[in-house]
Amino acid sequence: MDTDTPRNDQHTTAGRYRGSPAELYERHFVPKIGLPCAELLVDAARPAAGERIIDVACGTGVATRLAAERVGPDGKVAGVDGHPGMLAVAQTSSDRPIEWRHASADGLPYGDDSFDVALCSLGLQFFADKIRALSEMRRVVVNGGRLAVGVPGPIPPMMQDLHDALIPHVGVEVAAFVQAVFVLDDPDRLAALCHTAGWGDASVETHSLILELDPPADFLWQYLLGTPLAAATADLDLDEQRNLEADVVKRWRQYETTDGSEMTIDLHIAVA
Repeated sequence: MDTDTPRNDQHTTAGRYRGSPAELYERHFVPKIGLPCAELLVDAARPAAGERIIDVACGTGVATRLAAERVGPDGKVAGVDGHPGMLAVAQTSSDRPIEWRHASADGLPYGDDSFDVALCSLGLQFFADKIRALSEMRRVVVNGGRLAVGVPGPIPPMMQDLHDALIPHVGVEVAAFVQAVFVLDDPDRLAALCHTAGWGDASVETHSLILELDPPADFLWQYLLGTPLAAATADLDLDEQRNLEADVVKRWRQYETTDGSEMTIDLHIAVA
């Protein structure tokens, strides 16, 4: 049995979602959340035909693929991530000649001045040493090159409700992941991090995105089983699954729409 595959009863909402966390992330998170964020980020980076682009913390490669489309056959695009499962899915998600590398953001496996543009979509907030990661991006980008980093924040009410609901069911430490996604919610701090890492003056624009999500029970398990929360929630027994789901769905009724649910987030994009 694939040890990354959640084990849930097929008659529960959670049981609808089979596959590794990376597969579920690509299937459900990317189209609804990752893609609209990546589109704004790549637009801000202004990739041109023939340029060389590195996408750091590429995940399953949504921003990487968009960049590859922009630079065309004469360009070079690399996607770097520290999670082998994410890269395995990324490698099967595009027929373009993208170089996928397993590496940490604070030790990029490229020489100085190897790229024209560095991208980082929805990843910087998770780096233990954000300045070092940004410095590495600066090292591998030529003088006069560009950086585009996208992070969400502040935490929207819908996700705060999820955080609060998770605490009694899976504990404070597990629930903390939900808030960690939004820790870089101050545009001034984001610009300062880029400046300290050697990128000079960074400008930050904030975009408000209305995300059209699946119904609450479905989005709950898509999120839990397609993120690092999968390890802590995949093996809840049936009663625990149902109790958690009931708690979250009750809190999320106010976000329901005719076709699913809706969440508004702010996306801060730093360009340097």
